[in-house]
Amino acid sequence: MQMAVSHCQGLRCRIAIKLRAEICTFIPKNQIMTRRTHTASSRKQRLFVGLKFTLHEEIQPAIIDLAHALADTKVRFRLSPPENLHLTLKFLGSVPDSDLGTIDSIVSQAATRHRSMQLHCAGIGFFKNSIWVGIKENLLLSALTLELDQAFVPLGIYPERKAHVPHVTVARFGTGAKIVLAPFREKYVSRDWGLLPVSGMILYKSETFPEGARYSIINSYEFSSNI
Repeated sequence: MQMAVSHCQGLRCRIAIKLRAEICTFIPKNQIMTRRTHTASSRKQRLFVGLKFTLHEEIQPAIIDLAHALADTKVRFRLSPPENLHLTLKFLGSVPDSDLGTIDSIVSQAATRHRSMQLHCAGIGFFKNSIWVGIKENLLLSALTLELDQAFVPLGIYPERKAHVPHVTVARFGTGAKIVLAPFREKYVSRDWGLLPVSGMILYKSETFPEGARYSIINSYEFSSNI
Protein backbone atom coordinates (compact mmCIF):
# COMPACT_ATOMS: atom_id res chain seq x y z
CA MET A 1 0.00 0.00 0.00
CA GLN A 2 2.81 2.37 0.95
CA MET A 3 4.55 1.72 -2.39
CA ALA A 4 1.31 2.52 -4.22
CA VAL A 5 0.91 5.86 -2.38
CA SER A 6 4.54 6.76 -3.07
CA HIS A 7 4.08 5.91 -6.78
CA CYS A 8 0.93 8.05 -6.91
CA GLN A 9 2.65 11.03 -5.29
CA GLY A 10 5.59 10.75 -7.64
CA LEU A 11 3.23 10.63 -10.65
CA ARG A 12 1.33 13.71 -9.47
CA CYS A 13 4.59 15.55 -8.94
CA ARG A 14 5.76 14.70 -12.47
CA ILE A 15 2.41 15.89 -13.85
CA ALA A 16 2.82 19.22 -12.01
CA ILE A 17 6.30 19.66 -13.43
CA LYS A 18 5.06 18.80 -16.94
CA LEU A 19 2.25 21.34 -16.66
CA ARG A 20 4.75 23.99 -15.63
CA ALA A 21 6.88 23.18 -18.67
CA GLU A 22 3.82 23.45 -20.92
CA ILE A 23 3.10 26.94 -19.58
CA CYS A 24 6.57 27.95 -20.80
CA THR A 25 6.02 26.27 -24.17
CA PHE A 26 3.14 28.58 -25.07
CA ILE A 27 4.92 31.77 -24.00
CA PRO A 28 6.96 33.50 -26.72
CA LYS A 29 10.69 33.50 -26.03
CA ASN A 30 10.86 37.28 -26.05
CA GLN A 31 8.34 37.40 -23.20
CA ILE A 32 10.13 35.08 -20.79
CA MET A 33 10.93 36.96 -17.60
CA THR A 34 9.79 40.26 -19.17
CA ARG A 35 7.31 42.66 -17.66
CA ARG A 36 4.67 45.08 -18.83
CA THR A 37 6.04 48.45 -19.84
CA HIS A 38 5.59 51.25 -17.31
CA THR A 39 6.35 54.91 -17.32
CA ALA A 40 9.91 55.86 -16.53
CA SER A 41 8.68 57.69 -13.43
CA SER A 42 7.34 54.48 -11.84
CA ARG A 43 9.28 53.63 -8.70
CA LYS A 44 10.38 50.00 -8.71
CA GLN A 45 11.59 47.46 -6.17
CA ARG A 46 13.40 44.18 -6.77
CA LEU A 47 11.18 41.50 -5.24
CA PHE A 48 10.89 37.75 -4.81
CA VAL A 49 8.61 35.32 -2.98
CA GLY A 50 10.28 32.91 -0.58
CA LEU A 51 9.28 30.26 1.92
CA LYS A 52 8.96 30.99 5.62
CA PHE A 53 10.98 28.34 7.41
CA THR A 54 12.64 27.58 10.71
CA LEU A 55 16.22 26.36 10.87
CA HIS A 56 15.74 23.02 12.58
CA GLU A 57 18.21 22.12 15.33
CA GLU A 58 19.59 19.39 13.03
CA ILE A 59 20.41 21.83 10.24
CA GLN A 60 22.17 24.58 12.20
CA PRO A 61 25.16 22.41 13.24
CA ALA A 62 25.22 20.92 9.73
CA ILE A 63 25.74 24.37 8.23
CA ILE A 64 28.48 25.08 10.77
CA ASP A 65 30.12 21.80 9.76
CA LEU A 66 29.88 22.90 6.13
CA ALA A 67 31.57 26.20 6.99
CA HIS A 68 34.46 24.43 8.71
CA ALA A 69 34.89 22.14 5.70
CA LEU A 70 34.95 25.17 3.39
CA ALA A 71 37.62 26.77 5.54
CA ASP A 72 39.79 23.67 5.16
CA THR A 73 39.75 24.06 1.35
CA LYS A 74 41.59 27.43 1.65
CA VAL A 75 38.96 28.98 -0.63
CA ARG A 76 37.98 32.54 0.24
CA PHE A 77 34.27 32.54 0.98
CA ARG A 78 31.57 34.50 2.77
CA LEU A 79 28.88 32.68 4.72
CA SER A 80 25.32 33.88 4.23
CA PRO A 81 24.22 35.79 7.36
CA PRO A 82 21.40 33.97 9.22
CA GLU A 83 18.98 36.79 8.33
CA ASN A 84 19.79 36.28 4.63
CA LEU A 85 19.05 32.55 4.53
CA HIS A 86 16.04 32.08 2.29
CA LEU A 87 14.40 29.66 -0.13
CA THR A 88 13.15 31.39 -3.29
CA LEU A 89 9.82 30.27 -4.72
CA LYS A 90 9.32 32.92 -7.38
CA PHE A 91 11.64 35.69 -8.55
CA LEU A 92 9.57 38.72 -9.58
CA GLY A 93 12.29 41.09 -10.77
CA SER A 94 11.98 44.89 -10.69
CA VAL A 95 8.36 45.57 -9.82
CA PRO A 96 6.63 48.98 -9.89
CA ASP A 97 5.03 50.08 -6.64
CA SER A 98 1.67 50.19 -8.42
CA ASP A 99 1.75 46.35 -8.63
CA LEU A 100 2.44 45.75 -4.94
CA GLY A 101 -1.23 45.48 -3.98
CA THR A 102 -1.90 42.86 -6.66
CA ILE A 103 1.22 40.90 -5.72
CA ASP A 104 0.25 40.94 -2.06
CA SER A 105 -3.21 39.63 -2.96
CA ILE A 106 -1.82 36.84 -5.17
CA VAL A 107 0.53 35.52 -2.48
CA SER A 108 -2.04 35.94 0.30
CA GLN A 109 -4.68 33.94 -1.60
CA ALA A 110 -2.19 31.23 -2.54
CA ALA A 111 -1.27 30.82 1.14
CA THR A 112 -4.89 30.03 2.03
CA ARG A 113 -4.90 27.11 -0.43
CA HIS A 114 -1.79 25.39 0.91
CA ARG A 115 -0.70 23.87 4.19
CA SER A 116 2.52 23.69 6.17
CA MET A 117 5.14 21.24 4.92
CA GLN A 118 8.40 19.59 5.90
CA LEU A 119 11.13 19.88 3.29
CA HIS A 120 14.01 17.41 3.25
CA CYS A 121 17.41 19.08 2.83
CA ALA A 122 20.04 16.92 1.13
CA GLY A 123 23.23 17.31 -0.87
CA ILE A 124 24.92 20.47 -2.09
CA GLY A 125 25.27 22.27 -5.39
CA PHE A 126 27.00 25.22 -6.99
CA PHE A 127 25.96 28.19 -9.04
CA LYS A 128 28.46 30.62 -10.55
CA ASN A 129 29.82 31.90 -7.24
CA SER A 130 27.69 30.32 -4.55
CA ILE A 131 27.18 27.02 -2.76
CA TRP A 132 23.78 25.82 -1.67
CA VAL A 133 22.00 23.07 0.23
CA GLY A 134 19.50 21.22 -1.94
CA ILE A 135 15.85 20.34 -1.33
CA LYS A 136 14.46 16.92 -2.26
CA GLU A 137 11.45 16.70 -4.56
CA ASN A 138 8.26 17.52 -2.67
CA LEU A 139 4.71 17.28 -4.03
CA LEU A 140 3.34 20.18 -1.95
CA LEU A 141 6.22 22.45 -2.96
CA SER A 142 5.81 21.57 -6.66
CA ALA A 143 2.09 22.37 -6.54
CA LEU A 144 2.71 25.73 -4.83
CA THR A 145 5.42 26.68 -7.35
CA LEU A 146 3.12 25.82 -10.26
CA GLU A 147 0.27 27.90 -8.82
CA LEU A 148 2.49 30.96 -8.39
CA ASP A 149 3.86 30.57 -11.93
CA GLN A 150 0.31 30.69 -13.29
CA ALA A 151 -0.91 33.46 -10.98
CA PHE A 152 1.76 35.98 -11.96
CA VAL A 153 1.38 35.63 -15.75
CA PRO A 154 -1.34 38.37 -15.94
CA LEU A 155 1.21 40.76 -14.39
CA GLY A 156 3.66 39.99 -17.19
CA ILE A 157 5.85 37.85 -14.93
CA TYR A 158 6.35 34.56 -16.75
CA PRO A 159 7.81 31.21 -15.67
CA GLU A 160 11.49 30.71 -16.30
CA ARG A 161 12.33 28.12 -18.94
CA LYS A 162 14.84 26.48 -16.64
CA ALA A 163 13.42 24.05 -14.10
CA HIS A 164 13.02 25.47 -10.62
CA VAL A 165 15.81 24.22 -8.33
CA PRO A 166 14.75 24.80 -4.70
CA HIS A 167 17.79 25.52 -2.53
CA VAL A 168 19.17 27.53 0.37
CA THR A 169 22.36 29.46 -0.42
CA VAL A 170 24.78 29.07 2.50
CA ALA A 171 27.98 30.69 1.18
CA ARG A 172 29.46 32.71 -1.67
CA PHE A 173 32.98 32.46 -3.05
CA GLY A 174 35.26 34.07 -5.64
CA THR A 175 35.47 33.28 -9.34
CA GLY A 176 37.35 30.10 -10.24
CA ALA A 177 36.88 28.42 -6.86
CA LYS A 178 34.53 25.70 -8.21
CA ILE A 179 37.47 23.66 -9.51
CA VAL A 180 39.13 23.71 -6.09
CA LEU A 181 35.81 22.77 -4.49
CA ALA A 182 35.18 19.72 -6.72
CA PRO A 183 36.42 17.18 -4.08
CA PHE A 184 34.40 19.08 -1.48
CA ARG A 185 31.26 18.61 -3.56
CA GLU A 186 31.88 14.88 -3.92
CA LYS A 187 32.14 14.58 -0.15
CA TYR A 188 28.84 16.33 0.56
CA VAL A 189 26.72 15.57 -2.52
CA SER A 190 24.85 12.79 -0.68
CA ARG A 191 24.80 14.42 2.74
CA ASP A 192 21.45 14.41 4.55
CA TRP A 193 20.98 17.76 6.30
CA GLY A 194 17.65 17.06 7.97
CA LEU A 195 14.17 18.55 7.78
CA LEU A 196 13.16 22.15 7.17
CA PRO A 197 9.72 23.02 8.64
CA VAL A 198 7.88 25.51 6.38
CA SER A 199 4.91 27.47 7.74
CA GLY A 200 4.18 30.04 5.07
CA MET A 201 5.56 32.48 2.50
CA ILE A 202 7.39 35.80 2.62
CA LEU A 203 7.49 38.65 0.12
CA TYR A 204 11.07 39.96 0.11
CA LYS A 205 12.72 43.11 -1.21
CA SER A 206 16.28 42.58 -2.43
CA GLU A 207 18.88 45.36 -2.35
CA THR A 208 22.52 45.18 -3.41
CA PHE A 209 25.29 46.87 -1.42
CA PRO A 210 29.11 46.75 -1.68
CA GLU A 211 29.19 44.26 1.19
CA GLY A 212 26.60 42.02 -0.46
CA ALA A 213 22.85 41.56 -0.91
CA ARG A 214 20.40 42.52 1.79
CA TYR A 215 16.87 41.14 2.03
CA SER A 216 14.04 42.85 3.88
CA ILE A 217 10.54 41.49 4.54
CA ILE A 218 7.62 43.36 2.97
CA ASN A 219 4.93 40.95 4.18
CA SER A 220 4.54 37.47 5.64
CA TYR A 221 1.78 34.94 4.88
CA GLU A 222 0.90 31.89 6.98
CA PHE A 223 -0.32 28.74 5.30
CA SER A 224 -3.84 27.56 6.10
CA SER A 225 -4.30 25.32 9.12
CA ASN A 226 -7.63 24.02 7.81
CA ILE A 227 -6.33 21.91 4.91
